[in-house]
Amino acid sequence: MSTIDPRLTWSRFSTLATDMSGFAQIPSGARGLCTNTFDFTGIQGQSYYSLSLPGAREGPFTLKANPDIVSWSPCGGTAAIMNMNTQCNISPTQQQALIAVSLTQKVVVLWKG
Repeated sequence: MSTIDPRLTWSRFSTLATDMSGFAQIPSGARGLCTNTFDFTGIQGQSYYSLSLPGAREGPFTLKANPDIVSWSPCGGTAAIMNMNTQCNISPTQQQALIAVSLTQKVVVLWKG
Protein backbone atom coordinates (compact mmCIF):
# COMPACT_ATOMS: atom_id res chain seq x y z
CA MET A 1 0.00 0.00 0.00
CA SER A 2 1.42 3.39 -1.00
CA THR A 3 0.51 6.72 0.50
CA ILE A 4 0.59 10.19 -0.98
CA ASP A 5 2.02 13.04 1.03
CA PRO A 6 -1.11 15.07 1.94
CA ARG A 7 0.75 18.29 1.20
CA LEU A 8 0.93 17.29 -2.48
CA THR A 9 -2.81 16.76 -2.90
CA TRP A 10 -3.61 20.45 -2.62
CA SER A 11 -0.39 22.12 -3.74
CA ARG A 12 -0.29 24.17 -6.93
CA PHE A 13 2.29 26.18 -8.78
CA SER A 14 2.39 28.98 -11.31
CA THR A 15 4.97 30.54 -13.64
CA LEU A 16 6.25 33.80 -12.14
CA ALA A 17 9.04 34.69 -14.54
CA THR A 18 11.04 33.26 -17.41
CA ASP A 19 14.20 34.24 -19.25
CA MET A 20 15.01 33.03 -22.76
CA SER A 21 18.06 34.16 -24.68
CA GLY A 22 18.76 34.26 -28.37
CA PHE A 23 20.51 35.96 -31.24
CA ALA A 24 18.92 38.00 -34.03
CA GLN A 25 20.31 39.25 -37.33
CA ILE A 26 17.54 41.25 -38.96
CA PRO A 27 18.08 43.75 -41.81
CA SER A 28 16.50 47.16 -42.08
CA GLY A 29 12.92 46.95 -43.34
CA ALA A 30 12.30 43.57 -41.70
CA ARG A 31 11.10 42.69 -38.23
CA GLY A 32 11.10 39.68 -35.96
CA LEU A 33 8.83 38.54 -33.15
CA CYS A 34 9.40 35.88 -30.48
CA THR A 35 6.54 34.66 -28.30
CA ASN A 36 6.58 32.27 -25.33
CA THR A 37 3.34 30.57 -24.33
CA PHE A 38 2.86 28.70 -21.05
CA ASP A 39 -0.08 26.63 -19.85
CA PHE A 40 -0.94 23.53 -17.87
CA THR A 41 -2.43 20.42 -19.47
CA GLY A 42 -6.15 20.17 -18.72
CA ILE A 43 -6.51 23.78 -17.55
CA GLN A 44 -7.99 26.62 -19.60
CA GLY A 45 -5.97 29.79 -19.96
CA GLN A 46 -2.50 30.57 -21.21
CA SER A 47 0.17 33.14 -20.43
CA TYR A 48 1.81 34.84 -23.44
CA TYR A 49 5.02 36.86 -23.51
CA SER A 50 6.33 38.54 -26.66
CA LEU A 51 9.40 40.47 -27.75
CA SER A 52 9.47 42.59 -30.91
CA LEU A 53 12.79 42.57 -32.80
CA PRO A 54 12.75 45.44 -35.31
CA GLY A 55 15.49 45.66 -37.97
CA ALA A 56 18.21 46.69 -38.40
CA ARG A 57 19.79 44.75 -35.55
CA GLU A 58 22.44 42.14 -35.00
CA GLY A 59 23.21 40.71 -31.61
CA PRO A 60 21.91 38.87 -28.58
CA PHE A 61 18.50 39.42 -27.00
CA THR A 62 16.68 38.27 -23.88
CA LEU A 63 12.95 37.67 -23.62
CA LYS A 64 12.08 38.30 -19.97
CA ALA A 65 8.55 37.45 -18.98
CA ASN A 66 6.69 38.52 -15.87
CA PRO A 67 3.05 37.53 -16.23
CA ASP A 68 0.24 39.93 -15.54
CA ILE A 69 -2.16 36.96 -15.46
CA VAL A 70 -1.14 33.97 -13.37
CA SER A 71 -2.10 30.52 -14.66
CA TRP A 72 -2.17 27.94 -11.84
CA SER A 73 -1.60 24.21 -12.14
CA PRO A 74 -4.54 22.01 -11.15
CA CYS A 75 -5.15 21.08 -7.50
CA GLY A 76 -4.82 17.50 -6.42
CA GLY A 77 -2.71 14.65 -7.68
CA THR A 78 1.05 14.49 -7.57
CA ALA A 79 1.95 15.92 -10.97
CA ALA A 80 1.07 18.79 -13.28
CA ILE A 81 2.27 19.03 -16.87
CA MET A 82 3.47 22.50 -17.74
CA ASN A 83 3.65 23.19 -21.49
CA MET A 84 6.10 25.77 -22.85
CA ASN A 85 6.09 26.81 -26.50
CA THR A 86 8.46 29.30 -28.12
CA GLN A 87 7.74 30.66 -31.61
CA CYS A 88 9.75 33.19 -33.58
CA ASN A 89 9.03 34.66 -36.98
CA ILE A 90 10.53 37.17 -39.38
CA SER A 91 8.71 39.28 -41.95
CA PRO A 92 8.94 40.08 -44.74
CA THR A 93 10.72 36.90 -45.80
CA GLN A 94 12.33 38.17 -49.02
CA GLN A 95 15.48 39.27 -47.16
CA GLN A 96 18.12 37.16 -45.43
CA ALA A 97 17.53 37.20 -41.67
CA LEU A 98 18.09 34.98 -38.65
CA ILE A 99 16.60 34.38 -35.21
CA ALA A 100 18.14 31.66 -33.05
CA VAL A 101 16.96 30.85 -29.52
CA SER A 102 18.55 28.86 -26.72
CA LEU A 103 16.94 25.58 -25.75
CA THR A 104 17.65 26.51 -22.12
CA GLN A 105 15.08 28.67 -20.35
CA LYS A 106 15.13 29.87 -16.76
CA VAL A 107 11.72 29.49 -15.12
CA VAL A 108 10.72 30.87 -11.70
CA VAL A 109 7.64 29.26 -10.19
CA LEU A 110 5.42 30.17 -7.26
CA TRP A 111 4.41 27.25 -5.06
CA LYS A 112 1.09 27.46 -3.27
CA GLY A 113 0.36 24.79 -0.72
